[in-house]
Formats: sequence, C-alpha cells, structure tokens
Amino acid sequence: MIAPKFMEKPLLTLIELAAAAKSFCDIPHTYREIFGTTDGKAIGTFIEHKLRDSLDATYLVQLGN
Repeated sequence: MIAPKFMEKPLLTLIELAAAAKSFCDIPHTYREIFGTTDGKAIGTFIEHKLRDSLDATYLVQLGN
C-alpha cells in the first residue's frame, strides 16, 4: 500500500520551527534579485518568502499570513 502524500513530510512543531529558522539564518544567502534594493520592507518580505518556501519543502505545514 502506498502512503498518502501528506505522510511524506513531518509535521512542523514550534520546536522544529525555531530550529529550522535558526538553521535558515545560519546559511549564507546570496540573492541577486534584491541586489541594490534599499526598501527594507521589500527585503524582509523577500526573505520571509524564502523561509516559508524552505519550511514548505521540508515540513507538513499550512502556510498563512
């Protein structure tokens, strides 16, 4: 029997969220898309989306606002 797709990823817990966020911050990031951007809010939103994409790729999580 094939396991349902939602069982392939572990469920994201608060402890794992904190560890994943720290791990994400420890990795050197180079994003050419934001080179030269001086709008701090736009940069923060860009990085937030990258973190959310990383979490979604690794964990079973329902992303929201």
